[in-house]
Amino acid sequence: MDPKDAQTTLRRLLGRSTQRVDEVTAAPLAALAATLDRDDRPPLPGDAVPPLGHWLFFWPLAPTSGVERDGEAGRHADLLPPEWPQRQWTGGRLRFHHALHVGDEVLRQSRVLQAEPLPEGGARVTLLHEITNAQGLALAEEQEVVCRAAAARVGQPRQPAPAQADFARLLTPGAVLLFRYAALRFDSRAEHQAQVPPALLVTLALDLLQRARPAVQLLGLDFALLRAVPAGQPLRLGGRCDGPRHVALWAQDAAGLLALQLHAECGA
Repeated sequence: MDPKDAQTTLRRLLGRSTQRVDEVTAAPLAALAATLDRDDRPPLPGDAVPPLGHWLFFWPLAPTSGVERDGEAGRHADLLPPEWPQRQWTGGRLRFHHALHVGDEVLRQSRVLQAEPLPEGGARVTLLHEITNAQGLALAEEQEVVCRAAAARVGQPRQPAPAQADFARLLTPGAVLLFRYAALRFDSRAEHQAQVPPALLVTLALDLLQRARPAVQLLGLDFALLRAVPAGQPLRLGGRCDGPRHVALWAQDAAGLLALQLHAECGA
């Protein structure tokens, strides 16, 4: 695409917005706990939703006839530039203000916060999602998405994972785990049966923290998605306390390379 056309496309994106309403129900939260091999008590009306539980709601309800051949259902399609159909979620930031609860009616307002061209072509788009319930703003999430031409080749960084961890877990994400998680998010993308979905990778890292520090109160998360993790291969999750209110989390692939870096800010 001509640079001038790219700039015009990106200017049109700024300020574009959508909104969705949903109800927080118990069944998806219970199903997530089962998917993660947790023995949590089944959630009841009024129970707090665990961090990242909002990812189970606001499904992209595209009809089957409108889903592309690879299963892409157009998540946030109204906000992203159709000129660059290859999309890669590269990171995000979340700030938790108060908990959502089972039974809440919730509103997600999403808009394009920033859009900038990449030197190699395509664009980096930052989406802002604000989720509110009857008590006001519950959480704000910034999502970084890199959009490229369909045939673009994407390299992946080769950064070794930290050698020392205060707590760790080794697992092999197989077909059943990936299928169950994809079903929880109404995600039919074919690639997410061949590799661990980014949302699941972040969820597994946070699950490690919650297993190691059950009473932790999360104030915020910042994460970078660095490499794809193939399904059926060993995945090592690690965590390290960097002071009383900061925890570093990561996921590494079978070669020992970082697939995910995550920083969690915790309450006192």
